[in-house]
Amino acid sequence: MIKLVSTVCFIIVNKENKILLIKRCEEKKTEELKDDKIKLSPNNNIVKEDVIEEEWMIPSGNLDDNDDSREVISREVKKCLECELGECSYFNIYFYNISDNFIKKTSYFYGTVEGDINISNKSLIAEWIDLSKGEIDRLNIVPEQKEALNDFLIFHQNKINKN
Repeated sequence: MIKLVSTVCFIIVNKENKILLIKRCEEKKTEELKDDKIKLSPNNNIVKEDVIEEEWMIPSGNLDDNDDSREVISREVKKCLECELGECSYFNIYFYNISDNFIKKTSYFYGTVEGDINISNKSLIAEWIDLSKGEIDRLNIVPEQKEALNDFLIFHQNKINKN
């Protein structure tokens, strides 16, 4: 039996046509560090540096069977960014094989937020990124989100050109 895992992603766009991405930073344990990850302390002693892995992502959340996508987006915006959901429109849906038994369904929405973005979670960083192919391609982001962002770039440019 194949299980379907559903997620929803929200592409936040500002007036300057930049998108908000989140970078989750996780410190590795010192034992896991490789010997080449060292630095000199101010007194020139060699010290192993805590390595932080960074991965850009679109704000997202998991859906349960009876969840409404917009409600999940609103909840995640409040929880992660400490602001309110503004405009919210459907963009696209993607399916990915996770394994023989799992398929991931990701629904993408786009829109705005209301209020100031405030991230109190110290393992998260948010940044406005130019909505351009070169900028998206250089990001360290999971391939499925990069594919969706590149598709969204074309969609968004066509929408702007029509107006």
